[in-house]
Amino acid sequence: MSKELVGKFLPLGSMLKLKGTEDDNLLYFVVARAIKENEAAEIVPRYKVAPHPYGDIPTKAVFSIESTQINEVLFEAYEDEQDKTFLDDLIYQIRHAPKQAVKQEQETEIGKVDKPSEANERELLIQDPFYKFRKR
Repeated sequence: MSKELVGKFLPLGSMLKLKGTEDDNLLYFVVARAIKENEAAEIVPRYKVAPHPYGDIPTKAVFSIESTQINEVLFEAYEDEQDKTFLDDLIYQIRHAPKQAVKQEQETEIGKVDKPSEANERELLIQDPFYKFRKR
C-alpha cells in the first residue's frame, strides 16, 4: 500500500487554535513543518507552533504538535508551487526511505540502557529542532 498524506499540510504562518490548551482563547501560528509516518502507514503533518502575538521569545514556549491536536484553523497562510514541491519531496523521502531493522538499544556493562544525557539531548535539539521526530 502506498503511503498517503492524511489531512491538509498547512502553510507557514497559518493561525490555529489547539485542543487541550490551558486557555481556549490562545492562538498559535505555524513556524515549521514536517511529516511523519504513523502506525497505520499514513503520512501525517506535524508542526512547530509559536504563541500569537509573541512568537519565539524566551518567556513563551515554541513547541511541536501533531495535526490531530488542532482544534480549528483560523487562517490559512500563503502557499505557492514551492510549498507543493517541498511537500512532494518530503513524501518522496518517506516513501523511498530504506527499511530499517528495529534497532536494539545497546546495554552498558552495568545493564542500563545507554541514553543521551539531558544536556546532550538539549544540544541535539538546538542543532536540529526536529531531532526527536527523526529518531522515531
